[in-house]
Amino acid sequence: MIKEIIEKLKDKISLAKGNKKVYDKDVAIFLNISHNKLAMHKSRNSTPFKFIIKACLKNNIDLNYIFKEK
Repeated sequence: MIKEIIEKLKDKISLAKGNKKVYDKDVAIFLNISHNKLAMHKSRNSTPFKFIIKACLKNNIDLNYIFKEK
């Protein structure tokens, strides 16, 4: 689930940056966590819900879009 969420966040961040390429480090900055912490979540397949929700609410990103599975 975390990998899909990160990809959705990358899409939203990319749009905000004028469709520029977005990396995991950019997502970590967006979430206000270290790149290492994001990598740890990815490797453990755990989702940092608190940070995602806070960042999405701050940036007016629809949580349903972020958390809805395909």
